[in-house]
Amino acid sequence: MTATRTRPAALLTAAFVAAFSVAVGPQAQAGFVTYTDETSFLAAAGNVTVESFENSTGTTITSLTTPNFSVQHTGSTFSVLDSPSPFGTFATDGVRYLEESTGLISNEFRFFGFAAPLTAFGLDVTDYGDFGVQPLVMTINGTTQFTIATPPRANGNLLYFGVVATGTDRIVEVRLGSDDAIGIDKVSILLGNSAVPEPASLALVGTGGVGLLGYARRRAARRPA
Repeated sequence: MTATRTRPAALLTAAFVAAFSVAVGPQAQAGFVTYTDETSFLAAAGNVTVESFENSTGTTITSLTTPNFSVQHTGSTFSVLDSPSPFGTFATDGVRYLEESTGLISNEFRFFGFAAPLTAFGLDVTDYGDFGVQPLVMTINGTTQFTIATPPRANGNLLYFGVVATGTDRIVEVRLGSDDAIGIDKVSILLGNSAVPEPASLALVGTGGVGLLGYARRRAARRPA
């Protein structure tokens, strides 16, 4: 039988890969990991439920109830549109979506009334940042804030932002605010257990990589010439 040995160089490579994977991974804050692309969000969240407002109606309204959650709005009103707006908002899943009526004032969507606390929440935002000066901010549970983007941005742009809870943290309310008149579509939610490891677990992975690096160096130093 031939024994296979891992050379110190290979151990060094493995250590760097482990440490690098942690360094460039999704960002974690206060029990939540954030994602700016839908593919990565879905890989972490799993089998989400999507609300695309295809069965919703309303013009210049301040609240809306869907099968999956309720929506309230402060600032201006909003409408359910079924065609692209001349101002740059558009649907990203189906033909209907939500659009705020007026910019240059502090607008805020509030999502709440979920059947149970969430472990994941994500959505598409269209046409943010072509006028207005405030950052686009998501607030989770009234306390944890994430800046999604800042102006200026091109007319008709598309942003994705998702949050996945870690450990015992859960999502019961989401607020999304700016002073632009944005479009909202394809809201993804997930009920159930946390889908990603806690930030502390990620740190342990990084620590393991550093330990492996040290072990490889010691092995290399003891190797006979």
